[in-house]
Amino acid sequence: FFAGTMAENKEIVLRQPGEAGRQRTVSLASSSQVSAIASLAKKELALPPDEELTIVHNGRIMAASESLQGVADGDVVWVVAASQPPTRRDPPQPPAPEEGGRQGRVG
Repeated sequence: FFAGTMAENKEIVLRQPGEAGRQRTVSLASSSQVSAIASLAKKELALPPDEELTIVHNGRIMAASESLQGVADGDVVWVVAASQPPTRRDPPQPPAPEEGGRQGRVG
């Protein structure tokens, strides 16, 4: 039954935090290391090659040398770039018109 599990590929969803965060689904071998996710993420998410990335899975920061054994097929892995400011520092979004963006009524 389990003969082929080591070489099997997993579909992993790479996601960036924040409203504008990009998302890509990539296929990686189970035996791959977390560093492979990082280099793939740089390509897929158009990040600078020297960007420092933190890979987070299920709320836990993964080490670059860790294997993907603990990541299940279809799991979301967060890719947090060092240069990316924390979400709370993002400029406030103007309210959408349908939410009554104007305080006073005109006329």
